[in-house]
Amino acid sequence: MIPRRLLACATRGPRSLFIAPHHFFPSPNASFSFVSRAFNASSSKLSDTQDDLLSRLKSDLKTAMREKSKVRVSVVKSLLSDITYAEKSGQGPPKDLMTIVRKAVKRRQDSIAQYEEAKRDDLAATEVDELAILQTYLPPTPPPGALDELARLVVADLSAAPSDVGKVVKELSKRAEGRWEMKEVADAARRAVGAVGGTKKA
Repeated sequence: MIPRRLLACATRGPRSLFIAPHHFFPSPNASFSFVSRAFNASSSKLSDTQDDLLSRLKSDLKTAMREKSKVRVSVVKSLLSDITYAEKSGQGPPKDLMTIVRKAVKRRQDSIAQYEEAKRDDLAATEVDELAILQTYLPPTPPPGALDELARLVVADLSAAPSDVGKVVKELSKRAEGRWEMKEVADAARRAVGAVGGTKKA
């Protein structure tokens, strides 16, 4: 059997273990504008990472081929192939490369579960190795509550009314920079806009 500790690390993602809430929220008493600046700084770094992801993948592929790292070569080639397919099917460069990476991560996680259930530890071990490589391309996992806080900031910045859910979802999606699934973003936007509506009624 594959050690549970290794599987837990792979399925959660190694970076998530080191992201403390204070990286996003300096203190519980931080001012609204201060928290906003913290989020903007974080989003800027994530934007740079996402813009450079394609270049990084190509560079990593060359390095992996030079070092004869078969697993990394396979993983990076697979990601580049997924990106190329998305570009052709969408008639243009994909807007969110993180979504492509997340889908690749999900496929490995599903495969690990299936191989574990079938007691094919040899195949599961390969998927674990690939998953660990894929997760190095994901942004750090934000602390709980970060998305709702960001949604409230967006609502405040847009002076959004309950009827502006679409605008909030669009802007929140931009600022989220691939850190959350789109459904999570939409749900957070609705909660934030709903809270504004409830406050006005009160």
